Amino acid sequence: MRKTFLDPLLAGALQMEQLPVVSNRADMVHTCEKLTQCIESISGKATLERDSEASQQLANIGESLAACVISLMAYTRGRSPKVASKKPNATIIQEH
Repeated sequence: MRKTFLDPLLAGALQMEQLPVVSNRADMVHTCEKLTQCIESISGKATLERDSEASQQLANIGESLAACVISLMAYTRGRSPKVASKKPNATIIQEH
């Protein structure tokens, strides 16, 4: 699958994952894991799809869900993601 706009976020998301989970938000960690499984399934289907328009549609869905997972992960750590840049290949969400 093509490089996505979420690629610059991965390092920050991994760092955020190292932060402690707010105790009353721990249930959402399991939701993040379930959504991640859905993203993996959608991404797999996108790579197998022969129709390029359908493949792109699936890729867009996966990217949208990934942005939601990152935001939900930030929530579980007591962080609030915000838009940092609208430039291509720039950090789109940063924690504050």
